[in-house]
Amino acid sequence: MKLATENLKLQGLSERTVVDFSEVENIEQLKVTIVNNYVALCRKCTSRSFCKFHDPSEPPCPILEKVVHNYVDMNIKSVDTANRNRLSEFIKSVILLIQIFNYFENWRGIYVDEWFNWYFESTHPRLNSFYGHDLLVMISKYVSAYRVVETERLKKFVVFVEGDSEFVALPPIFKALGVLGIDFEIRNSVRFINLEGKDRTQRDKIRTNLEKFREEEVSYFLILDNDANVERYIEDLKREALMEDNNYLIWENKFEDNFGEEAILKVLREEAKAVFDEIDVDELKRYNSRKRDIGKSIEHLAKENGIELKFDDYKVGIAKRLSEWVCREIDESMRAKSGVYSGVYDGRRTPKSESFPDFLEKVRKITETMKRISSEFHVVKK
Repeated sequence: MKLATENLKLQGLSERTVVDFSEVENIEQLKVTIVNNYVALCRKCTSRSFCKFHDPSEPPCPILEKVVHNYVDMNIKSVDTANRNRLSEFIKSVILLIQIFNYFENWRGIYVDEWFNWYFESTHPRLNSFYGHDLLVMISKYVSAYRVVETERLKKFVVFVEGDSEFVALPPIFKALGVLGIDFEIRNSVRFINLEGKDRTQRDKIRTNLEKFREEEVSYFLILDNDANVERYIEDLKREALMEDNNYLIWENKFEDNFGEEAILKVLREEAKAVFDEIDVDELKRYNSRKRDIGKSIEHLAKENGIELKFDDYKVGIAKRLSEWVCREIDESMRAKSGVYSGVYDGRRTPKSESFPDFLEKVRKITETMKRISSEFHVVKK
């Protein structure tokens, strides 16, 4: 992150002092410079007699030091730090926040310190007026300086998927796992792109999108079926700086294989509105263990039983039903099962799927990465 600190000098705690930020090169140095020059020592705090953080060695106030570090970390990614004026205003907002907290602490201190209450009763009306007025002025200045922090930044994600099944099934699952911005009415912050191709053609589509249409503040993810060349292809994209580490998911075989023969056959019976009792699940498992293509395996066994079936005709419907199944189990896993809060949603729980735990764990890794990245931004409708 570039910091436009060249020749940047700001007034210190008194009108006679100047703090030089021109040597500051990174965020950590910025935080240290602010703390060392604007955070008061413990001995100067009116709460020192009762503050549990008071340190007799007289360092800067540890509470305000923590405030500075966290405030900078939580806000600076939304500031154009390469712009000298914007960076300067942001630093002023940090300094003003320190002063605001100091004034509040001092104001509280005069009513906690018995010495003030006993000997200086006559000064309290004047002090109340002084603190109240100066705080209003400081808060007004703080609001003005803080305007350089962009409070509406849209973080966008693009997820490339291989076909119609993933394109239908994955968005609801991502949403159930807590990814924001999947179904905004005007413009999505998460966009799924269906590659609708195979092998070389599909790979070319990905490369074209990443080379020609790559945008700033967009993170790209790949979700691909496995084949002999896919891992090498991913490594090529990473080497060319077109794909971030770990922003991809490769199924062990194909998307449908994540759910197993029994679940696929059960959903197919519902989706096809036909009777498939003739197809034995155990036989399907044995045949598919050799074929390693559940769609082709079902077609073969259906044909042996006199049923003409094209698995591709039902893939999207099957994927949609499986997605609903997974989302239902995620929802159930997030609700307390017993006690006073039985049935109440609990956001601290880890989303789970009883029927497809391995599949959900694979998908959850991507959604957790997306949520971590999006926490650096504010997802907004635009």
